Amino acid sequence: MAKKSEKKKGKERKRAKAKPLEKKDSLLNFKLKKDPWMVATLALVVLTGLSVIFNWNITGFFAAPKPTPGTGLEAFVVSYCPFGVQMQRILEQVVPVMGSDIPITIRYIGDVVNDQVTAMHGEREATENLRQICIREEQGDKYWNYVGCFIKAGDVESCLVSAGINQNMLESCMSNPEHGVEYAKVDFELEHAAWEKCTTCRGPTLASPQLTFNGELVSEFDYSGRTAEGIDYGGRTAEAIKQLICASFEVEPASCSEQLPTEQAATSFSETYSQSGSTGGSGSC
Repeated sequence: MAKKSEKKKGKERKRAKAKPLEKKDSLLNFKLKKDPWMVATLALVVLTGLSVIFNWNITGFFAAPKPTPGTGLEAFVVSYCPFGVQMQRILEQVVPVMGSDIPITIRYIGDVVNDQVTAMHGEREATENLRQICIREEQGDKYWNYVGCFIKAGDVESCLVSAGINQNMLESCMSNPEHGVEYAKVDFELEHAAWEKCTTCRGPTLASPQLTFNGELVSEFDYSGRTAEGIDYGGRTAEAIKQLICASFEVEPASCSEQLPTEQAATSFSETYSQSGSTGGSGSC
């Protein structure tokens, strides 16, 4: 009888282990406990849904860290300066090749007066500078899509659409001084710090465009020469900017061996990178 009793108890233990999940310990709860990836996926779904309902910007949770201001190559421009547009056109060619090797950032020249951004060419330029700053800071993965469109014809509305800009988020940034204006102040403080180091600046601000590398003034016109194919480059060309960047490395990355355009980039708005007979020059605003 003792053996039968032990067998009976053993069967009861097995049945106890195999009993179905209780209501309080549902299949979903069981899987969540066992699968942290499911937890993360559900959290992302919830956040995405809330971002749609409340127009939240959740990209910052998952975006790569932004470069520290004052590091890497920074180009100071204003958005309606023909030569500032020229530099943006050049960097649009450089960033896909060199952007993973070193921070490359467009920054803007201006000031803040009574919580309003100002610019050297008036209100329209101040608004566009702020627009580009907000896109760079809050929708950074779409920044070059927007700028690459804008430098062709300056058509803001169509470029916002083609670049996929969240316009509600953009409007919120531009109208909220704690967002857009604060972002702009960082640019303007960096510009002023660079201006204080400038011995050739004739105005109260840097000229557009002006390059800095790790906070120090540099010139694209100091980097010229010939490619392996014997093509001259220098000044306002994508190849010259690439050479400027590559000169900073003790061991050059593979991207330094890539050939970039050696033609002088077109000034002002242009559908193409260069214009027939364009010399680019050394103009500035």
